[in-house]
Amino acid sequence: MSLRKSNPFSILHILKKSIVSFKLFLFRNDLKYAAQVFHSDKFHVHNYIPYYVHFFSSLRKKKNRILEIGIGGYDDPKLGGASLRLWKNYFSNSQIFGIDLYDKSQLNQHRIKTFKGSQIDSGFLNQVVSEVETFDIIIDDGSHISSHVIFTFEYLFPFLTPGGFYVIEDLQTSYWEEYNGGFQKEGSSIEYFKGLMDSINSIYIRDKEVNFKFENEIEFFFMRHNILFIKKK
Repeated sequence: MSLRKSNPFSILHILKKSIVSFKLFLFRNDLKYAAQVFHSDKFHVHNYIPYYVHFFSSLRKKKNRILEIGIGGYDDPKLGGASLRLWKNYFSNSQIFGIDLYDKSQLNQHRIKTFKGSQIDSGFLNQVVSEVETFDIIIDDGSHISSHVIFTFEYLFPFLTPGGFYVIEDLQTSYWEEYNGGFQKEGSSIEYFKGLMDSINSIYIRDKEVNFKFENEIEFFFMRHNILFIKKK
């Protein structure tokens, strides 16, 4: 009778995964470490993590509904989802939702759910809102095309809860023509948000009558390198 030999590589793989899981639990307050483990470009490419920690650390234990637009991995159904797993690990009591043009349902797991559709399809966005209702955090890491960024913001901001955060990543694309952008180009996402910033000072505008979208709904803007945080009142 022959004995089946164990596969040392599979055992080693399981052991490594167990060690990583333990470290993630041990360092669950360390978003930077988790971003490295999950290979999120929010750390090793863009260095957004310090800003996320600044605004999100006080929200970690709350039961948030978090939406990220853009899951990654393009048309490969098994690739992407690094940020979704990052947020699941960091926000231990939150539900994490992701939107992508491609089917990413294979990435679904406990507390993570994905939706397939376009960020500029109002019918699709309405379906997502109908299921989730409201969001505490929305992060746009989608197409980065200026018109898409603006459309999605105007559609979803009303469904952001009071005190919630709307984040737009990779705003460098607003200066690039292939993303409908350009330096000081009307209609670019960066120019749109510059104009929206006037809304928090609208009571001081004397020379003409102006009406701003979301006037009296925005508490503050925080702009750093390629990333913008908007907090709702």
